[in-house]
Amino acid sequence: MTARVLMLSGDRTALVRIVQETFQCQVPDVAGFEEEAITRPALVRRLVRERQADILCFATKRLDLQRFQFVLAFYLLLGRAGRRLILDESGRSIVVTWPGFLLISLPRFLIEVLASTVILVASLIRLAFLAASLRRKGAR
Repeated sequence: MTARVLMLSGDRTALVRIVQETFQCQVPDVAGFEEEAITRPALVRRLVRERQADILCFATKRLDLQRFQFVLAFYLLLGRAGRRLILDESGRSIVVTWPGFLLISLPRFLIEVLASTVILVASLIRLAFLAASLRRKGAR
């Protein structure tokens, strides 16, 4: 079984050992990956599709602190691998599948976008009222 690990953060040795022990695979192909690179889709697509592997994963120090998990999951789905996951040093992982992405991750992301938009619009309206109130007080 072959594995490709894209390192976001954490102890490289520990993460490689976890992949080897969990999936009983050979020494995985490990590539460094800077979080800022997710803004360059062509680069990330090339990295995840560069080599065929049975397992493709992003490795990080702690899953609960890892930003942009939705985007990382999407990029994993572009890769050519039988199993795709986001893994951390403690052995916790998020398994990424098309059904899970479309039925759980995508709706959750859209709800977060909607909630953020509502908060932003409400804040802008409140700011406009406060600015108008200050102008009225200043005119007195």
